[in-house]
Amino acid sequence: MTSVIANILVILTLHSFSSRNFIDAEAPARIENYFRITKNVLEYYSSSCIIILHNGFEEKSSVSLAHSLSRLFSESMFLTSTMSLLEENNNKIQKQWKACNTRPVQLVLLGSSESVTNFARHVRISNIDYPVWLILATEEARILVNGLRKNPDSNILGLTEVTEMLHLSFSERMVYEWHLQGNKTRADELASWKSDENLVFQVKQDIRLRRNSLYGKTLKVGGHQSQYGTMQLGTIDDFSAEIMYELSKAVKFNIQYVMENAEAYGSWDYRTKRWSGVMHMLTTKQIDVAGIVLRMTTERARDVDFAIPILSSVDRLYIKRPEEPLRWTESFQALSPGIWATIGMLVLTTPILLTIISLVKKEEVAGHLIIQDYLQVLGIYCQQGLTHFPKDFSSKLAYFSIFVSSLITYSAYSGTLVSNLAVSNDELPFSSLEEFAAQSTYRFIFQYEGAIRDMFVSSTDPVLRKLYLMSDKRENLPRNLEEAFTQVCNGNAGFYVESISLIKMKLSCKIASLNTGRPSSIGIALPKHSPYKELINRNLQKFRENGIIHRLITKYFVNDDSNESVRTETGFWSIALALVLFGSGMILSCVILLTEVIIFHWRTCGCCSRLSTEKSDDNHFTRSSFNQSRKSTSGLRITRREFFT
Repeated sequence: MTSVIANILVILTLHSFSSRNFIDAEAPARIENYFRITKNVLEYYSSSCIIILHNGFEEKSSVSLAHSLSRLFSESMFLTSTMSLLEENNNKIQKQWKACNTRPVQLVLLGSSESVTNFARHVRISNIDYPVWLILATEEARILVNGLRKNPDSNILGLTEVTEMLHLSFSERMVYEWHLQGNKTRADELASWKSDENLVFQVKQDIRLRRNSLYGKTLKVGGHQSQYGTMQLGTIDDFSAEIMYELSKAVKFNIQYVMENAEAYGSWDYRTKRWSGVMHMLTTKQIDVAGIVLRMTTERARDVDFAIPILSSVDRLYIKRPEEPLRWTESFQALSPGIWATIGMLVLTTPILLTIISLVKKEEVAGHLIIQDYLQVLGIYCQQGLTHFPKDFSSKLAYFSIFVSSLITYSAYSGTLVSNLAVSNDELPFSSLEEFAAQSTYRFIFQYEGAIRDMFVSSTDPVLRKLYLMSDKRENLPRNLEEAFTQVCNGNAGFYVESISLIKMKLSCKIASLNTGRPSSIGIALPKHSPYKELINRNLQKFRENGIIHRLITKYFVNDDSNESVRTETGFWSIALALVLFGSGMILSCVILLTEVIIFHWRTCGCCSRLSTEKSDDNHFTRSSFNQSRKSTSGLRITRREFFT
């Protein structure tokens, strides 16, 4: 502040001022002229609120002019207030900003060199970039103010690249717009006027287009051992660095990385009452912008400013995916019980109808026919064809209806079953944070010194408090995502983090997540009242509209619903029932086949034995008869021989 006053005194020595009274030169016509021009500025900025600042009651002329203008603006339905440039009024002025529905215009009346010094001191301690400043200087202060405008190397008023400070030069009938360009103060002609006429604005281009460059200015960008990998100087190797690189190209600034030794984003130390990590660098203004995206929380927003959110998501609890249980009924869950009952009724009743049709035609015996019809209907529902198609029209119509119903049923069943098997449906041992806090199987971890830790420390939620008490010791908490997911895969650990932090990294295990329902957002953080916030917001909005942010999100991050690390594939146990049925059918078929072969072989051997026995009996009977015939014949021969003898 001493240097500010010294610069003003140097300029004062270069000019001689007349001690002309401020209000003496102000005729009613001149006051009306001030009012008309100031009203034009209010309309140009679409503002309905004006704050008139003067040097205090020591300058009675300035106070008199301030009240005269205040009365005119109040009559014109503008929200008007009048205050002095005293330091103790700074908080009152900022409260008045909050009372305005639109961006306020602050009309500064400078009537002496002392008022210029007080004004310089005032803008240094206030948020210079929020209101629109309109400087109105009299003859004594006019020379000094013109000297500030024509001296681009001195930035006594602390202007920034986005400051909107206007200077009414009545000697030139011109309105100049002051702002910082690079390292020099620049004054551009914004509007002019003629006597008793309104302002004619010479610049048609929007201020967002006129001031979209930092002209090669170097910004200090803070970083640390990044969550997404090691951030190295001059390289683009993570999401945050690429965002910063795209901003540097769009806004035209150079990046000077300032690395923090601590591997932490920053958390609040309740003992020392200060931030750590990158948050400490922001609050102490060691850097101009954080080079890593930070979680946006209420505690952090009190001490730093955030640009518009880059990503929004929810917090999740990640664990190692449990072994998939055997679900025997999953194949039957593809259709509702009502549909299964309908299919069963069709299978039971349709063969009876076909049998009745065949009996009416007097084709075959009923017992053999109904078994054949049941096998054919079951075959149709199993997507098999018929060995022969019936000739009569009634049977053709019945079989056509069966084929159509089986086709529709099979299509619906196949689609639903494939969807159920393919869609990820992780079965966790708990369904909420309350259930997780009640179990004792899993450890609880979160990232070392971050916004999530602050949330658990300061929370009054009994569930969050219980989770914090069951968490690992501070020195055992993971420092980055790689360490965290290593602990998840190596043991029973539950890792609490925002789901947008799940980047495309190789994991040593398959993980599952529980949606906690707590929203979270990340964005770029800047020091409080940073002059670069508006520039960054405008360009981030352009990146969002042009698809640059979407491209980077697709490149680095994994979608919650379709990420490769969480996606499940159809495993053996998912189709175990079908495989068991298939295997059981094959085994049963083999058993039946073997039984049929044995029975056939036994029957064949039995028939052969019986035939051989019958043949041997026949041979024995033939031989006995032959022997008896021979004996009778020989007897006859002996008798005959004896007779002739």
